[in-house]
Amino acid sequence: MDDERVLSSEEGLDIKEKPHTGELASGTGAVDQAFRRARRETRLTRAAAVAVMLVLALWAVRGETISPALVRYGTGIALSVIALSLAVLMSMRAGHYRVLAERAYLIELHQSTSRARQQVLRDHLSGLYSRWFFYERLTEELARCARYGRMASVAYLSFPDWKTLSLAIQAQLIEQVGYLLQNDLRSSDVAARWGPGRFVWYLPETDVPGAMIVARRLAEAVKTASTVIGAAQYPADGSSADELLRVAQARAQAGQAAA
Repeated sequence: MDDERVLSSEEGLDIKEKPHTGELASGTGAVDQAFRRARRETRLTRAAAVAVMLVLALWAVRGETISPALVRYGTGIALSVIALSLAVLMSMRAGHYRVLAERAYLIELHQSTSRARQQVLRDHLSGLYSRWFFYERLTEELARCARYGRMASVAYLSFPDWKTLSLAIQAQLIEQVGYLLQNDLRSSDVAARWGPGRFVWYLPETDVPGAMIVARRLAEAVKTASTVIGAAQYPADGSSADELLRVAQARAQAGQAAA
């Protein structure tokens, strides 16, 4: 059952990624094909020009045994063919360099798109998912839970004294929590940096006590600053992403007030 849940979660992510990867790969492949065709046609045009020049040289060598009129007409035809071949060769070289420029542009576009997509999906400091992607993924996972009658939990961790910490300590905490979440959670779990000093993660097939055990273990691993934790369970505490996140945050704040 756990393996099926992991596969279903990963399949949902792959479905989103395939259109982007497919379009970019097909565009680059089309340019590569055009590049090879232009290079092949350039070689053929160059070979034709060399062949015509050889024919002209043979006409000049055998000019004494051939009538002057035939030599004159043959020379004119050969010169015309050479001029046409050179024009085609120059045109093909221009097309060759144009295809090279288009290929370089598509490669740069692919790389910049990949970087932009990575920045949208991931937080560059913690390495966790971004707030936007986590919310979309959580909504999809809750819809899957509703369809198959499964339970799940959302855990919340924050630093109440975040604004009083120095920038260096804040950066250190972000990197530390990001590392702990990426290495401690299961492959089916989804973690994200929710905001300044706030982190959330989704745990399928887990109740509130189980989510609190994971959150408490994470909080105990962070020694630099105090933390507060909370958790909410689907569907007991809410049926939407907003409700679960609100309940988890409220329980964390209630725990802070009690402490």
